[in-house]
Amino acid sequence: MEQIEFREKVEKAVKKLAGIADIIRMYGVEHKLSEEAIVDLHAILGDLLSEKDEITIGIIGDEMAYEKEPFYGTAAELKGFIKHLKKVKAEKISFSRGLDKKELTEFCKILSRKPTELDQIGGIEKALSDTGIDHIVIGKIGFRKKTASQPVKKQDLRALAKMGYQDGMNFLAEAAGGIRHSKALDIESARKPVSSMI
Repeated sequence: MEQIEFREKVEKAVKKLAGIADIIRMYGVEHKLSEEAIVDLHAILGDLLSEKDEITIGIIGDEMAYEKEPFYGTAAELKGFIKHLKKVKAEKISFSRGLDKKELTEFCKILSRKPTELDQIGGIEKALSDTGIDHIVIGKIGFRKKTASQPVKKQDLRALAKMGYQDGMNFLAEAAGGIRHSKALDIESARKPVSSMI
């Protein structure tokens, strides 16, 4: 599966997960619509996890993201889901190979609960560990902090900035050349250099 196709499938899985949470809240986990949606999501995740050992999605700003690259344009569509994930402290969700349908069903059931309900039982992480879910891990997105013994070096920051700048310049040069030759601009390939520069 190509990288772009893979990302599209991950985005589809995110949207499906958001939809399942809404369906379960409305009809319950045992309703036919809930069961069908969970089967579909399990199939999508199974396909993705046949190529990678782990898939991690998360929230960056107001967008859902995969591998630190936001799915631009999903903020409006997934606004309620993103808000819910933030409230239940599930800003990062990792699915790993070996995930079975029962685990996914339990996870969706937990994820659809109100933040206050989860707080009463010790939070979403406790709810996951209490149900024996091994192939789904949640958490907060954060950057590793350097310890006092490992300060950030100015040279490292400069090298990183220079690399981001160079990637951006290379993309712009290619895009300008493509435009001169009447080629369509590949928006997907713009995401990485833009994210890097940001």
